[in-house]
Amino acid sequence: SPTMVSLPPNNDSRLTTAEYVASLSRICTSAVNGLTVTPLPAIVSGAFAVFCVSLYESILWIKNPSPASAFNKYNFMLRYGAYQILPSLVWETQLASIIAKRVGLSSECIYTDASTLQKQNPSNYLRYIRSVSIRGAIAGSLLLSQVFSLVHIAKDAREGYVQRICDGREPPLDVADASHGVVVRLGGEVSDVTNLSMAREGRRSIFPIFERSDSPNVQALVHNYACDGSVSVTGVEEPIIPIYWNCRNGRYGRKDSWRGMRIPPHWLFDVALTSRGVRDGRPDKLLILEADATGGESDSLSLRRTTSAELDLDLYEVAQGFHNLEQCVDAPPCSFDTIRVLLVDAEMLVRKGGGYAVEADGYVRALALADVVVDARAPLVFAMTKWLESKSTGFDETKSKLFSRKTLQPIILETPNEEWFESIRAELSALGYEVISFVEALERYGKDGAIEKPMFVYENSIADTVHTIKRLVDQNFARDDMVCALFPHHSDETNDEASETKYA
Repeated sequence: SPTMVSLPPNNDSRLTTAEYVASLSRICTSAVNGLTVTPLPAIVSGAFAVFCVSLYESILWIKNPSPASAFNKYNFMLRYGAYQILPSLVWETQLASIIAKRVGLSSECIYTDASTLQKQNPSNYLRYIRSVSIRGAIAGSLLLSQVFSLVHIAKDAREGYVQRICDGREPPLDVADASHGVVVRLGGEVSDVTNLSMAREGRRSIFPIFERSDSPNVQALVHNYACDGSVSVTGVEEPIIPIYWNCRNGRYGRKDSWRGMRIPPHWLFDVALTSRGVRDGRPDKLLILEADATGGESDSLSLRRTTSAELDLDLYEVAQGFHNLEQCVDAPPCSFDTIRVLLVDAEMLVRKGGGYAVEADGYVRALALADVVVDARAPLVFAMTKWLESKSTGFDETKSKLFSRKTLQPIILETPNEEWFESIRAELSALGYEVISFVEALERYGKDGAIEKPMFVYENSIADTVHTIKRLVDQNFARDDMVCALFPHHSDETNDEASETKYA
């Protein structure tokens, strides 16, 4: 829900050892899948060709006749063939004398070096030179090129993994956290309540589903929570942990939208036993699915009545998303139930044919689209009235004793939007508050000194709101302890700009 105070971000982006191993395993798996197409067989065949040529070459080093046993000869030949594979990449040769000493052959059995071979057996020396050239050519042209290809595939595997994280197409890591389960939430295109939840609870408590991977809101979340602080060769932080899934608008009911998405079993919440210590029909686990079906971002605190046409995540998409997410649970080890929580304006009008419209709360409950409906406007009204009660001066109580009718407590709302002003005034009037504009407050209470009334400031942006408050306080139009900033969304911008003033 939108906040009226600034909250510090939860620095929960550092990787645990298990998360690092799981992400590295994903990259290695992608690399191996790429290797099996062409480079791996080429590397194996190239290495085998070098080995065979080296076997022939080893025979040239053995004197004929030789007092060595057959076992020692074969041992020398196999070792010589294996030891020449890596040196051949740079046209080098592992010395035969060193290998012979390793297997117990003396100088009476082999030629100790190339000069000795040239003097005592010139024909073998010429064959040796040709053999070195052949295996060097094989290793250099075939084997070495495939090694470079291997490096390129490993690089592509990492870049592909990073890109899938940014695009929301990399499934969550299967890293168990025994402390709690994970909530899966449908967020539509923009979900400020999800931003706030991740800032408060961290990325290990919630896994959102968004419609646009290229939106600034989503990419900010990826930057804040998917990166581990490591920097790529380009000097940019790269995401390493999948933190969301992408499902495009209007495609919640399509199976291909959820292909690859999986909910690990440890994301399910434990269900407590009854007071008698028995399960009594209760499931072992609980899958919690949520959906943010609130409309708007900049006007989210206006308290105005919304319509279903304004939602970027409509009720049809919510129902289809809930259904398909239940199918994504990966091999649950036991029975589980699903609880579906919907955040929506309970009085929102759902338009129907024939000129009819029904309230969202009744519509959702009638069709069982969700198990729990949370009124999106109620927490906002509660937070605003709670702050107003803390600033109450007792004016209403005194007035109510003098007059038979209840007197409304005046509060000031500074906002440039007439619709925002009227909607907030209508909502708070029913709770005993008279909402007046800043200009009307000046006319009513004068300009001598700060106005001793609670004041809400709700501008078009966070920066505008912070600036307006600073001006009002600095010019002695308002007291710093009587002003409340209404921030329509939570982001790093909230923290940076609100930190500039204690009034926000």
